[in-house]
Amino acid sequence: MSGGISFDSRRSWMVSGWIFEALVEEAYVHAGPRSDVTYWLQVGLANNLVALELREQQLAADMLEALRSAAESDVSKISSGESAGTKDDQLYRGALLRLLEMIETYRNGSAGGS
Repeated sequence: MSGGISFDSRRSWMVSGWIFEALVEEAYVHAGPRSDVTYWLQVGLANNLVALELREQQLAADMLEALRSAAESDVSKISSGESAGTKDDQLYRGALLRLLEMIETYRNGSAGGS
């Protein structure tokens, strides 16, 4: 099983299901009190795909920020020698670093990026 994040019709981040699940579950924490963000992340987890392009622009930006914040938090945790609690923290870290690069590229290249 795999999961991923679809930025738009040309860009997506696809990974093993356990990596996707770990990130989305961590993103719930980083979504804060935004129940709409948490709801759509839960829908994405259930469908193995967070489809940002299908959401209203501000909601998509808020979802992406929760995912980015979660990824940065877990990368920092692993880099400092802590465990992120995954079955392979180094593989997870590498996937998150690729995601963070994609987010940066997407935000810099997106006309509606924040």
